[in-house]
Amino acid sequence: MKNVFVIFVVVLVATAAAKKGWKLRQRQQCKYDKSAWSDCDTKTNTVSRVLTLKSGKEGCQQTQNQTITCDRFERLQAWKIKKAESRRELQEKKHQRKERQQEMKENKQLVKEQLERCRYEHSDWSECDQATKTVTRNFTLSEGEQGCEQSHTITIACDKLNRIQAWKAKKRDRKQNRIDEKLQMKQDRKEKRKLEKEQRLKCKYDKEDWSECDNTTNTVTRVMTLRDGEEEECEPIINVTISCSKFERIQQWKARKMERKNEKKENKWIPGLQNAHPND
Repeated sequence: MKNVFVIFVVVLVATAAAKKGWKLRQRQQCKYDKSAWSDCDTKTNTVSRVLTLKSGKEGCQQTQNQTITCDRFERLQAWKIKKAESRRELQEKKHQRKERQQEMKENKQLVKEQLERCRYEHSDWSECDQATKTVTRNFTLSEGEQGCEQSHTITIACDKLNRIQAWKAKKRDRKQNRIDEKLQMKQDRKEKRKLEKEQRLKCKYDKEDWSECDNTTNTVTRVMTLRDGEEEECEPIINVTISCSKFERIQQWKARKMERKNEKKENKWIPGLQNAHPND
């Protein structure tokens, strides 16, 4: 018996859902012109209106009579009025927001133009006014052409000032951290070069020629074998690997260095060239 009751409920729900879906499809397919609602019929406590077919597919009724209770009609009217008021308030707020944005944009442009030709000295921000939740700063003209305001005051919300100051502190910390990191990297490179120099002075190596450029890894290598130095402090064999582009730059730099050296030698042994005046 219990199973039969459950099946009966499921069938009722499915039937109601199908009927509701059919009505929804009908509303989408059939478009009607709606007449005004009639006055409330006190005998039946209902209001009615006539729907006349405007457009639709086959199967749409030419006219329909729609009837609802007077109480529901009043609730619908009250809801429509409330909805219209909400929409009007929303439009007003949207319009006011656009006006404020435009005003802020114009003020920002005016301040930008003034800053280009007017220089001001400014005071510190005032304490937060608990009544208005705002802070102010006074600007006094220090340098500028005619047309510059002698003084003006900027007012912003306390919360905005707190956000600006927090952002500035964060920006200042990031900048200081970058400076500290660069100084540390510079110090580390200096220490590394110093150690490498000390190592080179202690350890002498025989260097093989550089290998051909490996197109797979884009690197060149060579092997350095210990020639002179204490084995405890010096590595017996060192494999050096650099990129092919770096190797080419080193070779070009060495070639330029050799050219300058040869030019100095030639100039040194040409009689009278060292004492010659450039304009001679």
